[in-house]
Order: sequence, then structure tokens, then C-alpha cells
Amino acid sequence: MKSLWALLALALVAAGGSEISTETLLSLDRLPAGQNFRVAVVINLPEPWHINAHPVTEDGLIPTTLTLTAPAGVVIDRIVYPAGKSVKVSWAERPVGLYDGRVVIFADGHVRPEARPGPVT
Repeated sequence: MKSLWALLALALVAAGGSEISTETLLSLDRLPAGQNFRVAVVINLPEPWHINAHPVTEDGLIPTTLTLTAPAGVVIDRIVYPAGKSVKVSWAERPVGLYDGRVVIFADGHVRPEARPGPVT
């Protein structure tokens, strides 16, 4: 997650005040032991800003990457990235995959059956 925040902070500075926003949503109000869940990270990129898709379509590009650190008893099973928009750019022979506008990245996970009840941060 830190790498995503660093990327967004850098983009915000480059945007000269344009507002990039993020929102994190959880599929459930509570996560009991043994429960599967989904997290959605919503990124809103104002025009004209964009970020590279995941996976990248050209060597040398850095993909957008969501990294989550799960607390004890919680497992992140997979990260699901949306398809990027295919955009023709002047510096590449072929169109490259980019994200712009509203982007939603999902993380699927579960709570271990032996997880202790109580608040987790």
C-alpha cells in the first residue's frame, strides 16, 4: 500500500494542486474468523493525469502496484487489477495500457479460522 500512496503523492505534486483522491471500501462490516472478504481501493485521477496499467504493456514501464500488509490472522489471497485503456503515445510504437479517471483495484482475502476476535487495525 505504501508504494501506491507514494505514487499518488508524487502525482499530486506533479498535478500542481489537482485533487487525486482515494477511497478504501470493505465488503463487510465485520470480519469473523473463517470469513472471506473483498477490499476495493478506488483511485480518482483528474485529467490529464494517468498511471500505468498492471501489467505493463512495454518493457521499462513501472506497473501500478497495490501492496497491502495484513494484520495477524488475516490473509490477502490475491490482488485484482482492472484492464488498462489502450492509449497511443508518441514515445512507443504500440499503444500502452494506462489507467485514468476512476480506477478500482480489488483485493480478495480471508480471516483465518483460528483468528482471535476483537478490533484489528
